[in-house]
Amino acid sequence: MPDVAIIDIAIADIVFNRYNSRMKYSNSNIAKLARSLEQNLQLSPVKVRPSTRGHGKYELVYGHRRVLAAKKLGWPTVKAMVADVTEAQMIAESLIENLQREELCDFEKAMVFERLHTEFGLTYVQIGEMVGLSKQHVCDYIAMLRLFDPAYLAENPNIKEFLGKITEHHARILARVGDTESRANMIQLTVAEGLSVRDLGKIIYRLRGWFKDARAGNVERACGNRAEQEQIQEISRTVENKFRFAQLGDYANFIRLYLFDEGYSVYPLIEGDLAKGPDAVSFKKRWFYGFMPRVSFQIESLHVDFASPEVAVVTTLLCYSDKKNTKKIRARGSLVMLRRSSGWKIYHEHWSNLNQGADVLGPLDMNVIRI
Repeated sequence: MPDVAIIDIAIADIVFNRYNSRMKYSNSNIAKLARSLEQNLQLSPVKVRPSTRGHGKYELVYGHRRVLAAKKLGWPTVKAMVADVTEAQMIAESLIENLQREELCDFEKAMVFERLHTEFGLTYVQIGEMVGLSKQHVCDYIAMLRLFDPAYLAENPNIKEFLGKITEHHARILARVGDTESRANMIQLTVAEGLSVRDLGKIIYRLRGWFKDARAGNVERACGNRAEQEQIQEISRTVENKFRFAQLGDYANFIRLYLFDEGYSVYPLIEGDLAKGPDAVSFKKRWFYGFMPRVSFQIESLHVDFASPEVAVVTTLLCYSDKKNTKKIRARGSLVMLRRSSGWKIYHEHWSNLNQGADVLGPLDMNVIRI
């Protein structure tokens, strides 16, 4: 028997993949796919393997929606590729096929990544290589599973549904809320109001006095030890607050993030040169008062590496846009952070423009950046 064969298989002989990454299927999507199959027939086969649980049966590797749609049409058979694959390959191929079709929500991805790690022994690096993500990004997904413990989700199944409607970026923000009930209220608000990551961050920042600190709660990142993950969260908050305080006009808290008295330096975004001492302080003031009130921002990614327990290097991708969201600057930043008794502080920043010199925010705004 060849490694892969395509044959017609009776739908009655197909058993669903018990490692399927989808939590549920939309009836409207199945109906839409059924109409497409009826008009165009089955253009691509599903994939199955011989079942280990019954002679003559097959287990689906991927193609669950196509089988459901064909069943809805009353088709007796579907075209299928038959291949010998391991259990780990089943879950991996099912995941990758769904990822390529952009059919999985972030919470479903998190559950699959966790199973690949716990049931099949794959490291976070191996999982990331499998799906084209960094180790840290895999960890960020899995951290969604730590927002609520399994017992709480069993008692509150609606919260699990809400988790399927937010992104892992939302989950990172929600992890800052320390007590479970407040976090549950915030996730319901996020879904009900369709809050963006930025809007959710603003609300939690403004209401922070009403919430317990996340470090006092039970949220734990998936990778690394707990102490290190707490430091990563604190560093991430410091970088986010750099921009948030500027937009709020809170200069008093803004300057507390920097080590101006210890030799802070900055390499600006556009056509800049290294600024130190008073020049660096002057630059930050003009950036704070002149540029940030004119734009909005979004942190697209943020990664933390530790050179030592007292020194961290942050790499981040950032997007500035004008108030109408019609013109944008994308930038890559590298920040050196030093740990002090009062927390993590910014010691050096180096920013690079990713727009290849395009004057996307207009001459006046770009001149503000050039100082």
